[in-house]
Amino acid sequence: MIMKWKAFIAIITAVLFFANAEPPGARLTLTSKALKYVSSLIVPLLEKELSVLHIQDMFDESKIKLIGKVQYTVSNIRFESFSITSSTVSSSAAGITLQLSNIAMKCKCDWKYKQKKWPRISDHGRAEIKTRIDAIRLTVLITRSADGHPVINVNGCNVDSPHVSIDLHGGASWFYSLFKGKIEDALKKRLAPMLCDNAHSVVKKWNSKIAIYPLRRDIKEFTVTYGLLNDPSFTSDQIQFDLQGAVISSLNSDAEFPLVELPATTSTDKMFHLLLTSKLFATAVTAAIQSGILHRRISPDQLPSDSVLKLSTLYFKSTVPKLFQQFPDLGVALDVRIDEYKDVYLDPAGVHMLLLGELLLQVIQQDDTIFDAFSVKTEVYCTLDVDTLLSTKDQPTIVVEIKELQATLGTLTSSIGDFNTAALEQWLNGMSQLFLMPIINEYGRKGFPVPSVDNLNFISPSVTFEKDCLRISMDIEYS
Repeated sequence: MIMKWKAFIAIITAVLFFANAEPPGARLTLTSKALKYVSSLIVPLLEKELSVLHIQDMFDESKIKLIGKVQYTVSNIRFESFSITSSTVSSSAAGITLQLSNIAMKCKCDWKYKQKKWPRISDHGRAEIKTRIDAIRLTVLITRSADGHPVINVNGCNVDSPHVSIDLHGGASWFYSLFKGKIEDALKKRLAPMLCDNAHSVVKKWNSKIAIYPLRRDIKEFTVTYGLLNDPSFTSDQIQFDLQGAVISSLNSDAEFPLVELPATTSTDKMFHLLLTSKLFATAVTAAIQSGILHRRISPDQLPSDSVLKLSTLYFKSTVPKLFQQFPDLGVALDVRIDEYKDVYLDPAGVHMLLLGELLLQVIQQDDTIFDAFSVKTEVYCTLDVDTLLSTKDQPTIVVEIKELQATLGTLTSSIGDFNTAALEQWLNGMSQLFLMPIINEYGRKGFPVPSVDNLNFISPSVTFEKDCLRISMDIEYS
């Protein structure tokens, strides 16, 4: 049963699988199909939660004809069984409405009574309380806490047509049968407030668990944040959560990202639709740049002996003649650095990135000293494709592949004299196609596992690119 509430909380907070004027890095949409599945999970959860809650003792008195006033107490009330036949979960602008239908409860308790005046007859015994309720309707609204956690607020609680009967055991039945109906009426009046108070207690318990659910996940030197940006929005067929959805490093500075209008989710054939926006990809690129991952120095000793790329001045004889003329047949090192991203956007063709950086070529002289031959500003355009694969554990893996990689060389700073960079640019793009892209794609095809939740399986995830976002659609199954 612990796993049940974990799944329910995971669905509400949803990684999850990612205020105000800040644009979302991700948007999570729960469809009516997801709400229907939640209703199947919530019945055993509530049966367990409600059946262990404390029920206050009841003290009252009634005036009985010919006898006078009788004080009675029903105490030590404890659930023996609590069952819910069916449930439905629906959404509207007012929030989420949970309707539980055909509820049956059975409690055991102790009772005692005492006549207020002479001859002050008193007695005690045990009793069974049996209750049938046609329906309980609970309306909740999810809002955002100050730190970005979801908070469940109870907006309404209604109990329809309760039927209560009590069977008293022990003592003089002829006497307590005179006021048994009074006890049943009193229990009936207290039933709705009691159940609604218990529902508030269950929600309070859930909120305490949600409040400690992490809103960020560390992945090596990076941190992925996915707290709520604002209050979720509710319609008749879906619930929409805008998430921070940013990748940061310890060096990240605050950056502004343009607001984009994300496409609507109209399909209900999947439970979840997760939209990853250009902001998420832009912050990921920024974090990678700031962490130094996109700064690499490639020297001859790093290449395998059979590599098609030979790092020597001889290899650049035709592309940069002045280099070979001044430093014949010496080793060279390439220092490649991406400094910033100029643009990141998404469309049906994939993720497009325009990056700015610099290429530095260094000559390794015979005495192992380094000579900076030239550097050239570089503009790199690339297009990424993203897809999902399912592992044997039904856990999706994000697969990334570079579809296009093109460099344009700009301003040259040279210690060997000016030269035309056209041939160098052509060589650089050729080597990227033959050497760089296969290495990166081999790594990308290994995939990046989606953060998992215990016992929660992702079913048939699909990936589609749309304007300004990447859409991941999937069902879930809790086992």
